[in-house]
Amino acid sequence: MKRHRLSNCERWGRIRSATPTTAICERVGLRDRGVLLGSRSTIMSLTLVLTLVLSTAAAAHDHEPPKVMMKSRETSQKALLGTYCWVKATGEPGLFLSQCADATWSFPRAREARAGRKARIRFYKAQPPKNLSLRRWRQLNSSGSPRGRGRSVHYELFKRTLDGEVVYDAAFRLPRKNGHVYFAALAKWDDIEGSGSEQDAYWTLHLKLK
Repeated sequence: MKRHRLSNCERWGRIRSATPTTAICERVGLRDRGVLLGSRSTIMSLTLVLTLVLSTAAAAHDHEPPKVMMKSRETSQKALLGTYCWVKATGEPGLFLSQCADATWSFPRAREARAGRKARIRFYKAQPPKNLSLRRWRQLNSSGSPRGRGRSVHYELFKRTLDGEVVYDAAFRLPRKNGHVYFAALAKWDDIEGSGSEQDAYWTLHLKLK
């Protein structure tokens, strides 16, 4: 018997509003992060989960997933943010808002780049990810999701300072074969400002190599 996969709203048990493509659910109190993670590629709707998290930290906070860019000489592309869970301050001492969104697969419009050249995915965040996974595919299914398991991208992580701002580059080499290539990056950070939560986000990118 095929096991039914619960949506975030079914797990949380409180639906605030719903449309054919979007369900918004909420819960107030301490949260169990295991409920919010685990399905990255097969979610069929955009789900926002809002939770208040109690903490003893100060209110200063990086309140949203960082900007991510792909760069390869003349090519530059802003990554498309997908599924994420992030924590931000509410303005009340010791009280944080945890926001999660599950999104369907989607890729930005392809940018042209030279096959075989060096490239980097840049994270505009002062802390390095504690875990970073990069994968690539050459084809998509008719649904727009990647075909097959894809290939892991070997990278080296470098710290850089640009105009006084710390960023981190995941440097790697593009495939040597021409054609479309689809990238996905999953990065995780510990929230260093006291909420006690892990923060993670998923981005996609799309190049046409020539």
